[in-house]
Amino acid sequence: MAPPQYSDVGKAAKDLFDKGFNYGFAKCDVKGPVGAADVTLKTASGFDQNYNVSSFGGSFETKFKHQKHGLTFVQKIDSNNTIGMDLGVEDGPIPITKGGKATLCTSFTPGAEKVMTALLKTSYKNDYVNMSLDSDFNCAGPKVKGTYTNEYEGFIFGHAFTYDMANRALTSNNVALAFVKPDIQGTLIANDWSKFTASLYQSVNKHLSLGTMIGWNKGEEKSNFAVAAKYSMGCCGAAQLKVSSNGEVAAAFTKTLSPGVKMTTSACLDTKGNGAGHKFGIGVEYQL
Repeated sequence: MAPPQYSDVGKAAKDLFDKGFNYGFAKCDVKGPVGAADVTLKTASGFDQNYNVSSFGGSFETKFKHQKHGLTFVQKIDSNNTIGMDLGVEDGPIPITKGGKATLCTSFTPGAEKVMTALLKTSYKNDYVNMSLDSDFNCAGPKVKGTYTNEYEGFIFGHAFTYDMANRALTSNNVALAFVKPDIQGTLIANDWSKFTASLYQSVNKHLSLGTMIGWNKGEEKSNFAVAAKYSMGCCGAAQLKVSSNGEVAAAFTKTLSPGVKMTTSACLDTKGNGAGHKFGIGVEYQL
């Protein structure tokens, strides 16, 4: 089994703190196959402390996949008047390309300062490494983003960077170290050697999961601390709770209303009066 992508290092802990907490928004997601395509429709409406609508957005995506030749075509349009088209090929016909993937991503935004954008994404993975290299098509000098992860007996080392060829400068340099086992995961991430995050995830049993996260920025005296828990009640749903040192207490509850229909409600209390205010959110996911 291949190591995780760099962005997925520490994912178990990040999901405990992020997934399911959609306070401040009302959203609806519809996913599923329609004919030969996989369709995803997303809508979200943001509201302020007085529950007045402050923003509204959405996107519609269709995905076609040719299993035999490993071809994937994705078309997406969103409420920002952006049309995107991705063409990808995975696991080519010759043995040396097994585990490789290349995707050309394009977007068209009429009226924007930059009407057309294009990005080439490449990746390769096997049982020991998982790496990627992405580049845009800026004629003045592209920006190149690369990631690398390697796993050995439960230990994962990862590196991610961004290099601006126009200015000949390394704009980001991130390192991750993790220890992963089925019931416990520990992660340490250093972003540009100035922002540090440590997280710990533990699966206590099949129902209860716990997470701890600490963040510290270079030059600051205080660090940020948060704990989270998720309790799964099977068909009855799942309850989540997280508490952070900045005074925010958040809770969420996910319930399966019927096969393919799931509803999530969440709330966040600002106990220290930092100006964020109390927030509430609701989301519905429908699987076709």
